[in-house]
Amino acid sequence: GNLAPASLMVAGTAPTNFQGVLAGSTPPSACITLTNTGGTNLTGLAITQALTSPFGFPTSSVACPNLQCGVSLPPNGSCSIPVTFSPTLRGSYTSPFNLSYFDGAQTKTSNSTIQGNAVQTCTVTNQEFLIFFCNDTQNAAICHHDDGGGRTGGSKVYTLPADANITSFRITELQVDDNSPIIMLNGTQVYSLSEATNVTSHLITPLTIDIKNIIRGGQNTFTASFYNISGPGRATPKLTGSYTTGSACSVN
Repeated sequence: GNLAPASLMVAGTAPTNFQGVLAGSTPPSACITLTNTGGTNLTGLAITQALTSPFGFPTSSVACPNLQCGVSLPPNGSCSIPVTFSPTLRGSYTSPFNLSYFDGAQTKTSNSTIQGNAVQTCTVTNQEFLIFFCNDTQNAAICHHDDGGGRTGGSKVYTLPADANITSFRITELQVDDNSPIIMLNGTQVYSLSEATNVTSHLITPLTIDIKNIIRGGQNTFTASFYNISGPGRATPKLTGSYTTGSACSVN
């Protein structure tokens, strides 16, 4: 009987989709596999359009199966073409990956797209973040508000980019003013101090409280509470850390 015309299937081990690549880092590679799924020889195989930067073909050896595609493929034969992604700036990128070939009867085209997403590293260094402050002379009612357990305090939202991937984060210093402070982050207690007497401008430094696995992309809620017997109340940690994001570096 008649054999089925040659037919080209394009697949990637990545699969031609680079995600979360750090801009300016060593370019990652992926292998695009071409397979003749037809019953006759595929000939005249050619790339018809150059890849768009920052995609390209590596100049050094890459471990791809059946590397080095020629101009022909037998039935069920496969070969691989390595590609790299070398972004220098954050953002989303695409490039056409277009091929042509002769299927035994006519010239055919195979059009696909390579995609990539690049992120950047953002750092936070000893950033002061005022969770709560009250002053007896201005808002005594807030300073001495009883939460039902004899404690007073407040909360504040600390916002990172929604897609932030935390690589490190810690509290490096903490200023608290009044008794037995408790600091919570996203419902998890990260600091507490038991005291029998009133504290005035109690500065704790240096301090290393690892919050990498507690803080997250998007909104984070810090809460501070203490026994405010007299005077103002304050809770101000300093934050240091880093994260990667496809967005602009920002904290607020």
